[in-house]
Amino acid sequence: MRYITSIIVLVLLVSNSFSQVRTSGKQKKEWAFQMGPTIGIIDGRTLSPTIYGLIIQPKYIFGQLGRENSVSIGMPLTAVMFKQKLGADSVVNGGYSVNLPIVMDFNFYHGAFKRPKRRLGAFLGAGWNFNIMSFTTARYPGDDTRDVDANYSGLNHGPYFNGGVRIGIAKGASIDIRGYGTMSLSNPSLMVAGVAILYNFGMKAKSYGKGGWF
Repeated sequence: MRYITSIIVLVLLVSNSFSQVRTSGKQKKEWAFQMGPTIGIIDGRTLSPTIYGLIIQPKYIFGQLGRENSVSIGMPLTAVMFKQKLGADSVVNGGYSVNLPIVMDFNFYHGAFKRPKRRLGAFLGAGWNFNIMSFTTARYPGDDTRDVDANYSGLNHGPYFNGGVRIGIAKGASIDIRGYGTMSLSNPSLMVAGVAILYNFGMKAKSYGKGGWF
């Protein structure tokens, strides 16, 4: 609970600090939404299978840093599954993982606000992740029997980091190319890392005009 309280206090402090930082006009505050596929690796015990899944993220842009930079808070819900078969003994390693991070991002240029003027942007953020995981390792030694070596499930939490670039691909359409990683403090053997391509909804760019790429 103290981690959640600390994050909320930090968000309120940063929001208050940046609410006065603007070049002119009204402070911009907007909701945004992103969704797309992800691939990566998960390390739950001794094996590191590949994960496949989906990221869905609502975020709130609350801090304006000049004309084309901002601070936002988001929740990139990540749901993945994994299954891996190794060796002559038919070791099957599989399960699922659901991550719900609370992340604060610093956004630069494209994607900092809706109606972007430039085609290229970047972002960098950190936060705290809550993870629910089910992990099973089983052996099939040449017949129909099944020996379970490990069977783990539980709630984990730990730091979360992400960053990447945002690219305008057409008028009103853009994508994130994102890298992310998290580790668990409650279960030190658990780490998740991956990359994702997310579509940004509602950019509403009529024209990039003189803004160009940069």
